[in-house]
Amino acid sequence: MKETLFVLFLTLGGEPIEWTPHFKLSECLAVKRKIDRLSKSGHLYSCKKETVTLEQNGDKYIIVDFIE
Repeated sequence: MKETLFVLFLTLGGEPIEWTPHFKLSECLAVKRKIDRLSKSGHLYSCKKETVTLEQNGDKYIIVDFIE
């Protein structure tokens, strides 16, 4: 299914290496703040609005593809 939502990206060396979908900006930012408080790794996390193709796996959603 095609959706426009907020994606929390973990960026390392300027390239995103991991991402998770969130349907609300507030959810995405809350997770980002929690990670920033608990983690001292120096990794960069950011929330961005993206159009993606999602696949539902039980009660979780997985990003299959990013649509330009």
